[in-house]
Amino acid sequence: MLTRGKVVLFYPAYDGPPLSAPLCLLSLAATLRAADFEVVLIDAAIEPNWEQRVLKECVNALCVGISVLTGPMIGGAIQVSTAVKRLYPEMPVVFGGWHSSLLPSETLNEWFVDAVVRGQGEVTLLELASALAASRCTISMVCRGRAMVCSTTTRNVACSPWNHCRLRPSIWWTSTPMSAHVAFVS
Repeated sequence: MLTRGKVVLFYPAYDGPPLSAPLCLLSLAATLRAADFEVVLIDAAIEPNWEQRVLKECVNALCVGISVLTGPMIGGAIQVSTAVKRLYPEMPVVFGGWHSSLLPSETLNEWFVDAVVRGQGEVTLLELASALAASRCTISMVCRGRAMVCSTTTRNVACSPWNHCRLRPSIWWTSTPMSAHVAFVS
């Protein structure tokens, strides 16, 4: 039984058909699940009602995490995060991924973003979820408080506790219908 709280992870659609499963979110989900967090993963490329599903899953969630590449994905990220903030104004919305890592201050300037995880997010998101579950902030993120903006250093992949560790959780393959991501070539 996963008991530490629920984290909603959202992967906006990009132009074109799904190319593969959202490995970035599957990796985050595996780390969170290994620490007893419930994870709901919503991939807009294969979920037709992704906005409604995210909003439904926000009930009793600790936060919503969104992975964003620079480009068309930003539109879906903005759409879902503004909808979350309008319905659940206190829900922490966390952006990660390449776009947010390269432009953390610009990303955080948006009213619908509460925190930015920079670099590899497995450990940082776990720390953030743990802090939210215990009602307390963490390295490798940029966050906005009531009257301040704090920015910590980017976590180096070489510093990750998972490096050289045989206990690293494997990717959470069962969380996404793989048939929706497999292209058959005849």
